[in-house]
Amino acid sequence: MDDSIKTWYRQVIRSRLRETNPGPEAEAFIREFDARIDTAGSSQLPVELRRRIEDLGLDRLDATSDARRPGATLARRLIRTAFGVKPHLCRPQADVKSTRVLHAIAELQIGGAQQLVFDLTNSASGSSIHQVITRNIGIRFNPSVPHSEIRGNVDRMRRAFDRFKPELVHVCHYHAGLSIRAWYQKVFEIALERDLPIVQSHCVIGDPWLGGVQQHLVFCSDWSRDCSQVPEIPDSVISPGSPFERFRAPRRTLGSNPLIGMVYRLAGDKIDGSVLPLLTSMLRRIPQAHLQVVGDGPIRSVLSRGLEDAGLASRVTWTGFVPFKRLPELHRGFDLAIAPGLADTFGSGAVHSIISGTPVIGYGVAAIPSILRREEAIVTPGDTKEYVEKISAVLNDDHLHASIHETQRLHAEAHFQVEQMNRRYHDLFRRVADEHSAADST
Repeated sequence: MDDSIKTWYRQVIRSRLRETNPGPEAEAFIREFDARIDTAGSSQLPVELRRRIEDLGLDRLDATSDARRPGATLARRLIRTAFGVKPHLCRPQADVKSTRVLHAIAELQIGGAQQLVFDLTNSASGSSIHQVITRNIGIRFNPSVPHSEIRGNVDRMRRAFDRFKPELVHVCHYHAGLSIRAWYQKVFEIALERDLPIVQSHCVIGDPWLGGVQQHLVFCSDWSRDCSQVPEIPDSVISPGSPFERFRAPRRTLGSNPLIGMVYRLAGDKIDGSVLPLLTSMLRRIPQAHLQVVGDGPIRSVLSRGLEDAGLASRVTWTGFVPFKRLPELHRGFDLAIAPGLADTFGSGAVHSIISGTPVIGYGVAAIPSILRREEAIVTPGDTKEYVEKISAVLNDDHLHASIHETQRLHAEAHFQVEQMNRRYHDLFRRVADEHSAADST
């Protein structure tokens, strides 16, 4: 079993304990489960065990307790309409299959899973109509797609299904608090009540929803599938796609004062405070370099304080969160991008840099090696010395810089364009809907 998956299971166990205050039987089960993680080796844990930990606490939650007052909902809607940031919306694709799809995702805001929903909704053309239901929309975010925000009202959720009459339900499932797990559980239950086929996109580390085999799982990388597949559930691998037309730019010749970019949500999931020794060593080894960090979150204060204590604060720029439309210009400003993540089911930020003309060096964890391709760009996880050596080598050799980028660019062009992703998803939606319809007719 991959170390990142073991870490995920342990985090889940602690989270369930905090959320549900389980009784003695549940606590005993959790201890047993935790002990089995270390002895699981490369094989997966039995699905029955995985399902039991997924269900912990759901029977203790009152779904109506998650509801929001109508006045608050209206006020948030007005704020979003007036001031909310809109996502990037791709163009319709005339060659995609036609399917009536209801997308379900707990949070609509900036993020990879959310962008997937926007891409699929807006690439649909002709009679292929898509709708989104969500539990919560970020106060600073204007989704700009047909959507309904439904929190604790299960009857409203059922009416949304009945009003839209989807041929298929697409669920972007991810792990968070108990109320979000309960929301997803209701979505799946209503879909099964109405005998609707389900496609579940699993875009995060850990287990997908395991409640039923009447679905098709989509993993965003071979690594994610190897870690989290369920033997009795059919699945596919569809890599996330990026809008290349927004990012595409030629590689720039190295200058004497290189800018190193790091683009991450600084929330402690993909990257944490352990990256600080790398950043300090890198800036000391390459005194002419400057670091730009794009993204925000609780880890920012840890990194900022550490770099200041090291006397390096003047060589670091923090941009915080930025809208998607600003990302291309930022990526094009980097001479080199680094991806020192702990784990990542894919790594769209690396693809954005590569298409923007910037090579990327990253830890060889999860799906990152499948994007970076070259030995000179892939670092043994946790090896700060090797990482700094490879960064220094690339920034001091324009020919190596160009060669790595060309390898990465050609691979990205062949596999990670948003149009390819959309087409594969729409083909899958149509096939799953047709197979379900044929099974019902027999």
